[in-house]
Amino acid sequence: MAEAGSSRPRRSTRVPNKGPETVVPAQTPKKKARDPEAQLEYLLTNPKSKLTTTDITAALNYENFLDLSTESQEILCSLLPPTAFATYQPPVDATHPANHEPCRDEDGMDLDVERSPATLDPLFFTSPFMLSAAHTFQDHIFSSWMTHKASESVAKFQEGVQDPASNIRAEWKDEEWRRDHVPRRRPAQLQADELDLIGLAKQSDICEGDLLVYARRFPNLGLTVEKDLLVQSINPLSFAMTLLIQPSTTTSLPGDLLVVGPPPPKPPILSVDDILSSADLEATVLDVDGRVPRGDRIVANLVASASLWSEAKDVPPHVIAASRAAKALTVWRWKPDVLADVEMQAALERGARSPVGTVFYLRRR
Repeated sequence: MAEAGSSRPRRSTRVPNKGPETVVPAQTPKKKARDPEAQLEYLLTNPKSKLTTTDITAALNYENFLDLSTESQEILCSLLPPTAFATYQPPVDATHPANHEPCRDEDGMDLDVERSPATLDPLFFTSPFMLSAAHTFQDHIFSSWMTHKASESVAKFQEGVQDPASNIRAEWKDEEWRRDHVPRRRPAQLQADELDLIGLAKQSDICEGDLLVYARRFPNLGLTVEKDLLVQSINPLSFAMTLLIQPSTTTSLPGDLLVVGPPPPKPPILSVDDILSSADLEATVLDVDGRVPRGDRIVANLVASASLWSEAKDVPPHVIAASRAAKALTVWRWKPDVLADVEMQAALERGARSPVGTVFYLRRR
């Protein structure tokens, strides 16, 4: 503050008014334009491409084809198969007089087919072959099979297969099948007690619908007993079987019971429950047959399970006797190609089943 009586003027502390300021808006950085070639490569090779999730028919259709330039249409037509054009004619048999070799240019293109936008069949884009190929292409992109790394791996594998000094080799189809399908143990590799009925059922060597053919030779009686038994059901917990059998000495079951989905059995067909072992089965068969007295069955009850499984063979009784077998069970089963043919099942022996194996039960020494 200035002293009183001083002639010195007081300095003003008020801020002077400023003129209007020009506000310059901040410039936003421009996005770098993407390379069209890089964008196209991303769409055709990257697993995250929109082509993997879009409806492929929205991109590949005749309307979009017409929107292309004439040059682009002609390039695409040169890449399409000859069957996509209206001028394509299916070839005739080689022995037909009209058969002739198609005319081809130096690039191997068929000259008999006019590949042009004018002859392109519009239905080609909606054909199941085109749609299947397009969906497969989408799957290949999604599975990373179109990336550079995948292409390099395929090229390296192909070079290694052709190089004699390389350790790379292509697996034969049998080797690849064995690698993906571990073989199931056969009864010959099982323990003796696993070769009885429960063990065979657990291993699926006996299934519902199978036919069990029992055979035993009784030399002292000069008699051979044979019986066909149909596996009607198998208990999933105890593996006890319910079997159907003909009464008396009749060997075979009626044909109407041997088809897929048979009707309920009617008399005189017998149904036997809770069969758990080969001894139970043999006792049932011989009781129903009625020709072998119980006193002559002692040897048959003292049996040991043989470790022999005969693939796809039905063993005759004289072979069983020569093998010193007390009895034998042969499993008959449908092959896949006859499962749908009920007429064939009703007409052929044992319902068109085929033998898949035989288990021998030997005498004790």
